[in-house]
Amino acid sequence: MPKISFVMPSYEKGAFIARAIESVREQTLKDWELIVVDDCSTDGTQELLKYYRKLDERIKPYYREKNYGVDPARNLGSKIANTNLLLVLDADDWADKKRARITYDHFQKHPDTDLFYGSFMAADIRVKHLIMCCAEKFTKESLERTGFFGICHSTVAYPKRIWEQYPYIGDHDKGNGGEWDLYWRLYKDGGKFRFTTSVLGAYRCGESALKDFEKREKLLVKKRKKMGLPE
Repeated sequence: MPKISFVMPSYEKGAFIARAIESVREQTLKDWELIVVDDCSTDGTQELLKYYRKLDERIKPYYREKNYGVDPARNLGSKIANTNLLLVLDADDWADKKRARITYDHFQKHPDTDLFYGSFMAADIRVKHLIMCCAEKFTKESLERTGFFGICHSTVAYPKRIWEQYPYIGDHDKGNGGEWDLYWRLYKDGGKFRFTTSVLGAYRCGESALKDFEKREKLLVKKRKKMGLPE
């Protein structure tokens, strides 16, 4: 039985998914499974997944006959995962090679953690511009100050018991539900959020989002200087 499960929803990500899958195959911790739920892609994603299934039996694709959206895909992947520790990874992002090891070791030391996340690299679509985004403690005040959680979902991990209590609701693609809803419900209920400043992966985003991350990091640099903390 694997120690961890990567859960990856995918829809029309044929241009990016190979990098995401290879980043999982390069993990220093080898006892994993990768659950890929393809949401009825028509861009060659399914052919790539069949290739990887033959190449590595730890990769387990599931093909939906209808497009239901990313949140239902995440719920299905979480349901069929064979371990008690779920690591989120979107098909257009990628994981640092030490992500699985760092995450697994954290939960071994802190089994009461409800949600774990880390620092990440924000990248443009072609990965020509990368911005380091350092993880920080999530609070209601930080949400009100910045307007977003500052948590990269492709660094997030949680026990399966958390997903069972807080499944994804709504449809992220239509602007409702999604990971932010999960974070907020868990936070309001007193969930234990813990993080590492280690980089756990990269988030591929649009130019406007990249500029937002850049502004955020400049503010954090000033904040760290004022507090006498290392940049």
